[in-house]
Amino acid sequence: MNDRMQYAPQFPGEPPSRVSHDNSKGIFAGFTSVLTPRIVNNFRYGFTRQSVGDDGQNPYSYVSMWNLADQVPFARATNVNVPLHQFVDDVSWGEGKHVGVWRQLKAGS
Repeated sequence: MNDRMQYAPQFPGEPPSRVSHDNSKGIFAGFTSVLTPRIVNNFRYGFTRQSVGDDGQNPYSYVSMWNLADQVPFARATNVNVPLHQFVDDVSWGEGKHVGVWRQLKAGS
């Protein structure tokens, strides 16, 4: 679900001075397999995309005159997208009362 937050307008009757949004998403999947009665493999994949931003209403440069209220809001547009893929693979083995685990992790965007 996408989150949106609208800020107050610069003057009554105008659109919001800026709108903040968060469109972050994520998904994961896993697979477990029994290779032998003593060895179990466990694989996991995850993808997360963080996406946040502010949408401003004005592309003009800022000019201030004698502390008068600006006729238009000067909020700028800013958007950030950060994708992250993560892979995890665990191999567990057991022999009698002894158990061992080997884990490999790879994360990157």
